Amino acid sequence: MSRTSIPLLIAIVTMAFACSDQATDPLERMQKRIAETTSAADHDADLLMVRHILISFNGAPKTESTRTLVEAEKFAAELFAQIEDGADFDSLMKKHSDDPGPGVYPMSADRVPPTPGVTQRTGMVKSFGDVAWRLDVGETSVAPHHEKDSPFGWHIIQRTE
Repeated sequence: MSRTSIPLLIAIVTMAFACSDQATDPLERMQKRIAETTSAADHDADLLMVRHILISFNGAPKTESTRTLVEAEKFAAELFAQIEDGADFDSLMKKHSDDPGPGVYPMSADRVPPTPGVTQRTGMVKSFGDVAWRLDVGETSVAPHHEKDSPFGWHIIQRTE
């Protein structure tokens, strides 16, 4: 190998490592973000606004989805990766969400008296409220399916206010 080809080889190897970091498997990306959110502290907000995409599966409560549990998790990871890469959240929400509601929710802390049109944190499934209260405005994360804490499927949640 010539001395002039060594810098080129270093550049190629460096680019390969940089690209491989960005090309992480969508499921791994989603699981990493879930772990980050789980370890974050709750914000002390009284009110916040979130929007979400529900990816449900056959057998989940209140759904007509025909996806298997595995297919739903994979699809949620793919949508989450698209959002992280800059895809329009609203478009994906309108096209893919299994939420029969509006998908946009004003939420209040449990210490705030209930008001019409605002859901208290504990009015949502536990994982949904936990994720919502740990996000900064503009951040997105996922409340993963859990039999008790998130029985409807995967909630891709973005805090908007």
